[in-house]
Amino acid sequence: MPFYVFVDPPTQRAVVHRGDCGHCKEGRGQKGAGPKYETSEWLGPFVTAAAAFRTARASHMTIVKECGHCEPAIRRK
Repeated sequence: MPFYVFVDPPTQRAVVHRGDCGHCKEGRGQKGAGPKYETSEWLGPFVTAAAAFRTARASHMTIVKECGHCEPAIRRK
């Protein structure tokens, strides 16, 4: 199971997702997310959640968290 990091500079957030998450869609994200996402990017894939979290912390965003929908830190299978 790959993991991805969504980095959003306008909101200063880095969010770790499982690849099969409906919000992530293997790093493609959701369509029609709106103009605030024009400067955002998906990083990955990462083999482990730990690697994704390391990258998220290294992104220098103020908020680093896991997706509340797919909870990658809890379900690392």
